[in-house]
Amino acid sequence: MTAKTVIVTGGFNGIGLVISQTLLARQFRVVIADIAVPNDINENLQSTNTTTPFINPFANLFDPSMYLLIHCDVSNEQDVKNLMEKTIHKFSRLDAIVNNAAVSHPHYHGKDITELSLEEWNRVVSINLTSVFLTTKYGVPYLKQSRGCIINISSTRALQSEANTEIYSATKGGVLSLTHSLAISLGPEINVNCISPGWIDVQSHQVGKERQYELREGDHKQHPVGRVGRPEDVAKLCLFLIEDGCQDGSGFITGQNFVIDGGMTKKMIYNGEPWWKEE
Repeated sequence: MTAKTVIVTGGFNGIGLVISQTLLARQFRVVIADIAVPNDINENLQSTNTTTPFINPFANLFDPSMYLLIHCDVSNEQDVKNLMEKTIHKFSRLDAIVNNAAVSHPHYHGKDITELSLEEWNRVVSINLTSVFLTTKYGVPYLKQSRGCIINISSTRALQSEANTEIYSATKGGVLSLTHSLAISLGPEINVNCISPGWIDVQSHQVGKERQYELREGDHKQHPVGRVGRPEDVAKLCLFLIEDGCQDGSGFITGQNFVIDGGMTKKMIYNGEPWWKEE
């Protein structure tokens, strides 16, 4: 049976990297589309730039014929068109898209709403939300042929917020709404689902970067499950949804949002002791 082909946007670092590696380990063919991939990458998966060393996190782990590295700005329409064309040229089919690429830190700007510029707003919207529209628009014709699926990565910030995270929360809420809308529009040929991660420690999966901080005991204990999330937690769920959704249209899960946050969004948090416990 021909191996199925999956595009993972933002697949070169963090959660996307682990999703890509998990899929490769299960014999999927994976197209890693990321702006962090050098734009001069050649067919041998090497950069022709001798000045800046290129670290390939997939080298010596997986068969090079099973994956493709593509430099892609997911907010750029032509880049997304090229992504689809290169995928079909290399693997002749497309079975799933994982829309993972994003400006990933909720406090990326961390500004009061009155201080945000329209340019800052539009940049995050284009990367976090418009990119999902673009990959879907240009990927759907191929996904219909394979009766495949789309997995969108949103965030628990689509469900609850902190101060000064308006751009991030709005875009992730948009991804969530777009998911159930697409599920209705694209079914039954294509299943569309969403994963909303909570706090995921991605520091050990940032190519060429050192850890910036160590997690504290309290960071883990505040989660009902007793620990902060790992990229593998998201990758395992993503793998399950792809395997379910790429069954030639027989998968029964679509339009859903799967929260993977160690139970944090179910926890009611107020400052101090409640009045009935006060002495």
